[in-house]
Amino acid sequence: MSNPFSIWPQFGFRENPYSNLNLPADELGDRLLVGRDKEVGQLQRRIGSMGTHPTVEGPAGIGKSSLVGVACYRMMKTGVEQSAGTLFVPVSGFQATTSVEEFEAQVFYGIAQALITNVDAFRRAGMAVPEVARLDSWLNDATFRNANGQAFGFGGGGGAVANDAEGFAASGFPEAVKNELERCFPGPGAGAMICIIDNLELLQTTGDARRTLENLRDRLFNLPGTRWVLCGSRGIVSRARSERLSGIFDAPLRLGPLEYSAALLAVERRLEEYGGEGAYAPVPPESFEFLYRALNQNLRDAMAYAQQFSEWVYDEYIVDEKELPEPESLQGLLEAWLAELADAAFNDARTIQKRHWQFFDQLAQNGGTCRVSEWETYFTRQPNMSTAITSLEQANLLTRGVDPDNATRAMAHIPPLGWLVYFNRSRYELPAFSGVDAE
Repeated sequence: MSNPFSIWPQFGFRENPYSNLNLPADELGDRLLVGRDKEVGQLQRRIGSMGTHPTVEGPAGIGKSSLVGVACYRMMKTGVEQSAGTLFVPVSGFQATTSVEEFEAQVFYGIAQALITNVDAFRRAGMAVPEVARLDSWLNDATFRNANGQAFGFGGGGGAVANDAEGFAASGFPEAVKNELERCFPGPGAGAMICIIDNLELLQTTGDARRTLENLRDRLFNLPGTRWVLCGSRGIVSRARSERLSGIFDAPLRLGPLEYSAALLAVERRLEEYGGEGAYAPVPPESFEFLYRALNQNLRDAMAYAQQFSEWVYDEYIVDEKELPEPESLQGLLEAWLAELADAAFNDARTIQKRHWQFFDQLAQNGGTCRVSEWETYFTRQPNMSTAITSLEQANLLTRGVDPDNATRAMAHIPPLGWLVYFNRSRYELPAFSGVDAE
């Protein structure tokens, strides 16, 4: 059934080809993930070698969650195809919370649901099959209903939580899940359920993240038949790995921007996947290059701006019943449209002092990232650097993060809005491309 409110059928697409949502951990995500084969292999080896649990770290919008999800899906697919008694099964990603009891309950329910959903995969992989009837009886038990008498569900961000921590522990459900894990995965060679803790940065501070992980160490990270993957933005995972956790979690696998050719291929794959013959792409791959570079190689934000430009084209041409622009003229329209957005963003930040603008421009020319301790590169006095960072941060033109090479130090980064403002200040020149195949 066609969505009457979607703009995409008018362009010849079934769905939004510029969606910046995470790629699904299924066949579709497998087809659409490009340019990450090396990192996928590294992550799969860290999961499959059954040592310390792997971690993944990188800037927001770099594609961490998509990579982890697709990598785990490919591991399960390989186990099913080989049918050799080894299977790795991804469990829906968990969002870390400061409530250890609530998180623990979500994990056990998530594992149970994944066991039930993937019964056929266990069978085809030559594994012991989970006892679905027994797990279902636990999941439908009244102990796990909320105060209104409604059963908790899975998916859609909802988590099943027992009425209280004591009731959950006493219910016997965690023990039932552990028994199934031990039966289905009798040894390391049998594989594991892959539990993913995503967006670790959503915890308010690295201290919160560290405390949560430390409290979960003995309760969850040593569960039989499980492997864990921590995923978070730059610095948060490095800093959360305290001394108590360094032997539990590996040093982060750090992701950088997609190479130039891979970013364009990502768009090309999506246009082919969702578009039929004769589909009209408001932002074809050659024009997407412009957005990707202007936003300093942030794939998620480049996709978001491609969608916004598509909406502008729809309003300007389809709604007004004008003939769509010829493909060769789209580049010029896109550049003019982004310049208008850059002008508006700059006007919103006009209160920034001249000296702080000089620092901002210099930082952008140096790649958009610096350690706060490198103040001598930009200022004669350290307090001046702190004042400039605070001023730009308040205008959303700069963000602070943790230095992934030294968790005790801070770094400053220009976010996408900042790069949009720099596009204005640089007289609409694109930042230098740092990808290895830029030439």
